[in-house]
Amino acid sequence: MEMRHGGLALDIPETWSDFSTLLFVAPSRDDKLPTASSVGHGGEAVSVTFLVSDQKPQEILAAHSTSIEEASLEVTVLEEGPFESPLGSAWHHLQRLVLAGQPVLQIVVVISARGLAIVATAAAPEVIFPHCRQKLMGILRSMRTSQRA
Repeated sequence: MEMRHGGLALDIPETWSDFSTLLFVAPSRDDKLPTASSVGHGGEAVSVTFLVSDQKPQEILAAHSTSIEEASLEVTVLEEGPFESPLGSAWHHLQRLVLAGQPVLQIVVVISARGLAIVATAAAPEVIFPHCRQKLMGILRSMRTSQRA
């Protein structure tokens, strides 16, 4: 099966699943280009993954939390509830986990519609999360279908 994203195409086996992911990162606070080391220790990031799934958003989030725990990361769900989205039925978790010794808070939203699930995660180090939570929520709430002119 041929998969395309922008100008990239590749052939993958028919039995493989599509876990296409987009990753967006805020620039580091010291004006360096974002790299694995600068992003890993400081800024906000948003990832969006697309899944083929008929599961309810709550079921997908439960599996997501389990996969984090299976990766030997301690995850605590601090809050959960419905999430307003024009794309379909949605549910969210606010999770706390520790990555490389650094506490991180992340909002994980799952939107489900017509056999497709969108898993969007907005994360930031715990120390700056209170200052950027509204911005991250705004990014997550901005998900919509694009309209071509």
